[in-house]
Amino acid sequence: METNQAQMSLREKNGDQQAQMSSQERNGDHPGCGLGEGQSARPAVLGASGCTCTCTCSPGESIRLNINRMKQISSITNQELKIMQDDLNFKSTEMQKSQSTARNLTSDSQRLQLDLQKMELLESKMTEEQHSLKSKIKQMMIDLETFNDLPALKASGEEKKKKLHQERTVLSTRRNAFKKITEKLTTEYETLKAHLQENETHSQLTNLERKWQHHEQNNFVMKEFIATKSQESDYQTVMKNVNKQIAEYNKTIMDALRSMSRN
Repeated sequence: METNQAQMSLREKNGDQQAQMSSQERNGDHPGCGLGEGQSARPAVLGASGCTCTCTCSPGESIRLNINRMKQISSITNQELKIMQDDLNFKSTEMQKSQSTARNLTSDSQRLQLDLQKMELLESKMTEEQHSLKSKIKQMMIDLETFNDLPALKASGEEKKKKLHQERTVLSTRRNAFKKITEKLTTEYETLKAHLQENETHSQLTNLERKWQHHEQNNFVMKEFIATKSQESDYQTVMKNVNKQIAEYNKTIMDALRSMSRN
């Protein structure tokens, strides 16, 4: 409790001093130096004494001003310094908390950005789905209008049924006609076949055809046999080798006879 009261008194004291200094700066007054009647303010000049007045101050007044300032600084007690240190620590802690809060807000902002991108993607998908559903609803409304018109549907069904019945009649007529034609052709075929079976020429031709097929088979077998035997009895290579050897022998004999005649 005492610490809080001392801190409040120190803040009030600092506030009064700042208000007094600002009032003096606005009025052009400084402790120990002032503007006389008829004097005009000059630019602030920092002298060797450390005074920053806007007027010309004497060295004694500047020294007195600095002594007053040193007294104000030395009047601060250890308890006030501790209060100021606590206040500094408190503000440092608050600054750290603010920085941590800023980092958390940055992380939350990034997370919210990702969520926003996901929501935008979801929104685009929902928009496409909405367009698709609108198209389906439009088609369903057209179909519903068609189905609500029962007399028109009934008339269309009857017309289609009538058309299909006509097509069925036509196809049935064609089927019966084709069936009669097929039966007639089958009867004619069986009749001609029976006549051919009774015809002697047809019987002879049938027998000759069978014999011809048999001879063709035998001919094919004989051709294969002849080709095989021809390959087995191929003497051309042997004849060439024999002729070559005979020529060599004749040459050898001729050379021997010539050498004998010379001797």
